[in-house]
Amino acid sequence: MGRLPNMPLYLYNNREVSSAPQLMHLSWQGINVQVERKRRFWNRCFHTASESKNSNPITVLNKVNGIARPGELLAIMGASGAGKTCLLNVLAHRNLNNMHVQGTVRVNQQPVTKSFMRTACAYVQQDDCFIGSLTVKEHLLFNAILRMGDGYRTKKQLKKVHEVMNDLGLDDCADCVIGTRTVKGISGGEKKRVAFASEILTSPPILLCDEPTSGLDSFLALQVINVLKKLATSKSMTIIFTIHQPSSQVFELFDSIYIMAEGRIAFCGSRSEAADFWNGIGRPLPRNFNPADHYISSVAVESDAQRRNSIAAICDAYDASEYGSKLRATVQREAFTWNGDASDSRLGIPIDAVPVLIRISYISELVSFRNLLETKDLLV
Repeated sequence: MGRLPNMPLYLYNNREVSSAPQLMHLSWQGINVQVERKRRFWNRCFHTASESKNSNPITVLNKVNGIARPGELLAIMGASGAGKTCLLNVLAHRNLNNMHVQGTVRVNQQPVTKSFMRTACAYVQQDDCFIGSLTVKEHLLFNAILRMGDGYRTKKQLKKVHEVMNDLGLDDCADCVIGTRTVKGISGGEKKRVAFASEILTSPPILLCDEPTSGLDSFLALQVINVLKKLATSKSMTIIFTIHQPSSQVFELFDSIYIMAEGRIAFCGSRSEAADFWNGIGRPLPRNFNPADHYISSVAVESDAQRRNSIAAICDAYDASEYGSKLRATVQREAFTWNGDASDSRLGIPIDAVPVLIRISYISELVSFRNLLETKDLLV
């Protein structure tokens, strides 16, 4: 195990820095998100009175609050269109084009900026982005070179890559190519773990994941959530992820659950508190039934008005419950203890543009060469 094949030594830096991990409580208060309705070109040019009546913005998130703590898994659940991914985007300060966002996101009681969240928070989005012709080890080392900056020696970068691969169980596939359309690579579960590994190379205190189990069978999904659980407990990371339909085994790994419906909170708390709340509103958990399926089906949006009224009643009941009051009080305490903006200087790694371009050029040449060999093999 060493550096990338034939990688020249000038691609590495030799300054050393040290950074201590930080515990970060992430909270959000009064998050409200609206999106303008899309109009066709003809309607934009010839605006009519009837058109103006239907031009009100769509409310995606409706004054939601929440908190996530270090060392715990917070699972955001809900039916499709409930606002799960939108909430993650707001917390990460990413993918918010054409959205009007109100509310406050805080880390350790301090309002945060977009640049701060880009350094303190890693975001694993639903669509994986890999260079398929690289091996797992090469991909991670390339990410380490780019992400860890000029403050780390070559040995430290290699050590960090091996440490992360060991933590996430990637040692066995370290020298396997990730895979392209024509070349079979690693499995779907391994790809998810590689995505996590790429993001945690810089030891971010906050990790957000959008549908990490999407497209995986129940066994691989359980493996992925076990990896997140291990990261939360061993690294004291604050981990928030969305999940659509967890199995009962996966559900048991969640420390807290955050159930959403039509952009509102239907419940936030522990698994035992969720069972008590659903009992209290006359919707007890059926015997030998997956709790996650029961909760999600209770707030699944359908077209009929009666169903929507039922969902609104659940959200209203949570707002009026002791669990809703406790959450609002906790988030409010975070606001009252504010001492100033979160400093962007506490985290982050300076990256020099020229060395980065050199490294990208090298990887581009390496990938082009391998793709050429792959094409040659196919033609032969």
